Amino acid sequence: MNGTRLGAFALTCLWAVACPLALAHTDLQEQIDELTRQLADHPDDAGLYLKRGDLYRRHQEWSNSAEDFSAVRRVNADHPLLDWFEGRMRVDAGDFAAGRNQLSRFISAKPGHAGALQARARAHWALGNPAGAAEDYRQAIRQSEHPSPGLYRSLVVTLAYMGPSRYPAAREVVDQALDLFPLEVTLLGLGAELAILDADIERVSGYLERLPPRILELGQWVYRTALADCVAGKAAAAGARFRTLIESEPNADRSTTWQAPLGTLTLLSEHPTPGACRAAALQSLATYPP
Repeated sequence: MNGTRLGAFALTCLWAVACPLALAHTDLQEQIDELTRQLADHPDDAGLYLKRGDLYRRHQEWSNSAEDFSAVRRVNADHPLLDWFEGRMRVDAGDFAAGRNQLSRFISAKPGHAGALQARARAHWALGNPAGAAEDYRQAIRQSEHPSPGLYRSLVVTLAYMGPSRYPAAREVVDQALDLFPLEVTLLGLGAELAILDADIERVSGYLERLPPRILELGQWVYRTALADCVAGKAAAAGARFRTLIESEPNADRSTTWQAPLGTLTLLSEHPTPGACRAAALQSLATYPP
């Protein structure tokens, strides 16, 4: 392939990656522009301001979004959706306390709104209240007609963060979710790490057996298998797996979201004790965002 063709090929690949994002932003801007035209003819239409404010939120234009929600408050201070739309925007923008307060007002008026519960859970987490986040995620799951795997993952992570007394509840949520999503890889990983903490090797094996062999060859799954071997007292097998991870090529079979913790791997390859491996599983659990 000559330089010209190679350059064209690279540009095509880059466009293939960037194009969907660019088109999404173009589509949002077109919708914003259309609402702006409508508002010129209907300057007191709260619904139009609400829609445009939410589009600005999706575009991450926080000040424009806030201005539109202020306009809603000016023309219809009692609009029933204002606290939901503005509260979610505040959480997305990182104004967690204000967002939590608005979402709480909305939930008081409309209990069981799954989206508002999920947004408030994010605010609770950011404000250092994992118990509040866990309760909101649990309620969001109950109120959702089709709860997503992400909702279950968020609940598991917040429960696990709260400490060993909540591990049984976290394991129960993992298994409930896997009844609905049997091959959801992140849930299987969370379940395996919780089982390693309990030295429940049979449970770990059950999770591993669900995965295709090709997935089990990825670094994060070799790591979990090594931790399970270690906790089961198979120090030699565990040490060999840890050394394999240390010696593997930097980009070979590497997940885009997981990197081997080199310091931990070195320690475990030299001293693969059950206590150290349970600590490593806990370290791994702590890397998941809710």
